[in-house]
Amino acid sequence: MKNRKTPQDIPETKPVKLKPLFGVKPGVYLSVIYGLALLMLLFFLLIFPGLKKNGARVEFDTQPMGAAIFVDQRYVGSSPTEVFIEKGTHDIRVEKEAFRTLETDLRVPGRIVGSLIFPKRLEKKYELELHGLAEYLQSQYLRISDWALVGDFYDRYRYPELMRRSLEALEGFEAAEDSDLYYFLYMLTNNISEAELLADFNRALELALGREYEPNATEASDMAEHIATLLNESSSSTNFNRDLYMLTWSLLFEEDPADTELYDRLQQRIDTLDFRRYYNRDEVRSDELEVRGHRFVHVPAPSSAPVGNEDISIAEVSRVEELNTLPHMEKIGPFYLASTEVTRGQFSDFIRENPRWGPGNKKQLTDSGLVDEQYLDFMDQGNVETMLRGNNLPVSHVSWYAAQAYCRWLTEQLPLELRELYQVRLPSEAQWEFAARMNGETPLISADRGYNGAQAASSHREGALGLVDLQGNLWEWQHNWYFPTDLIDGAYGLADSPEKFDLEGREKALRGGSWVQNQDQVPVWQRAGHPPHWSSPFVGFRPALVPLESIEEQEG
Repeated sequence: MKNRKTPQDIPETKPVKLKPLFGVKPGVYLSVIYGLALLMLLFFLLIFPGLKKNGARVEFDTQPMGAAIFVDQRYVGSSPTEVFIEKGTHDIRVEKEAFRTLETDLRVPGRIVGSLIFPKRLEKKYELELHGLAEYLQSQYLRISDWALVGDFYDRYRYPELMRRSLEALEGFEAAEDSDLYYFLYMLTNNISEAELLADFNRALELALGREYEPNATEASDMAEHIATLLNESSSSTNFNRDLYMLTWSLLFEEDPADTELYDRLQQRIDTLDFRRYYNRDEVRSDELEVRGHRFVHVPAPSSAPVGNEDISIAEVSRVEELNTLPHMEKIGPFYLASTEVTRGQFSDFIRENPRWGPGNKKQLTDSGLVDEQYLDFMDQGNVETMLRGNNLPVSHVSWYAAQAYCRWLTEQLPLELRELYQVRLPSEAQWEFAARMNGETPLISADRGYNGAQAASSHREGALGLVDLQGNLWEWQHNWYFPTDLIDGAYGLADSPEKFDLEGREKALRGGSWVQNQDQVPVWQRAGHPPHWSSPFVGFRPALVPLESIEEQEG
């Protein structure tokens, strides 16, 4: 058992007593010390922060939102944003694409006492002046097109509701007429390739209509009717496909369409398209034009004809991507098409007369966004003469812009009597597809037939029209833009020059496939797209000779 201590065993404690300091009693100088400590605490809490950072927290807001804010030439954020600015007068600059840059002075007050707890705050809201409606809508359209072409979205790349915000930003601007915004909405139907984009489109439509919709297929029919009504009010020559819009909604939201007759109507529309009647090779005639080494053959297209995958059934469609190849009618009209793809030798003639597009100017062309680093990469040290070693090979590594420049140059080479009637340009997808169908099947230059590179032009059998290698060899640039959900507006790539304004996309259409694909991978209706500055080794081009009257009818 342990011994327990008794009170007698615990030593007596003696109290500690502070001695006077310089004759000052402890009670006095301790009070002084505590007081000084409290004063120091209050100083560093209430005064020192204001002395160190004397200024205010400024909250910037703009109409529209998303403008870049610069303070004394330093970027501080995108509106709405809050930033601390020191006391004094500062230069403020506000920038947003398609809006006039705003420059002004801002006098910022300060606060010394209590700034840490009760900081000085200042709110500044700036209304930007719209530089031009078309410029603004174009900038927003390109941003939306970028997202539409991405494909599947992920959490780390959350879509920022650009369609709704685009319309919100225009509220209160007199320059933005309702009819313009309705047409913008119509153009956006080409980009609803994902559920997030469709939901954003619906919210933008809600904003335009001033009402709300439930995000389900039951509401799709009602919304489609309102879109058609809005387009009629805008007095624009549109061809909105109400049923295809509803089917897109159903596929993206993975819901059965509320309209039980939707599939039947779409299938009936397909069944009425008689491809055999339009592609009658008995009407082929021997009519050719020679222009600067090109043999242009006549393509007897009617004013309109069916294009697309004639073998598809609406019941088989399970993905939005498949809607882009549905059979439909396109405006075409007779035209001429080059019998072969443009060769290296022909392109070298163009470069000699237009050195701006030569390999020696690649850096400037790249910096201007007209080509990429692969432009004319097949050439040896940039020497034009090396092109002639394979002068009959189709030219590749050329951008859409370079192909367009070649067509403009070739237009200038036309005899005067032809220049008054025709323009050289890249064919539209509809023109290309009609020509390919009329030309008939020919042996393809493709991977499954043992080819490991592009082959010389005119080295293969011609088709019924006299055209060579429309399919296989190289993909071919097309005139029109490529969008993920083109056909909701009823045509490939929209009209070239819509009634109100022309909105450019991010990709130009391609047709035909190349030698790296197998024959069954690139049927005549297969579509693809590339950014127009890309200069791919698998892409070339073939010019068309199109009547000016036809261009005016289709673009006017």
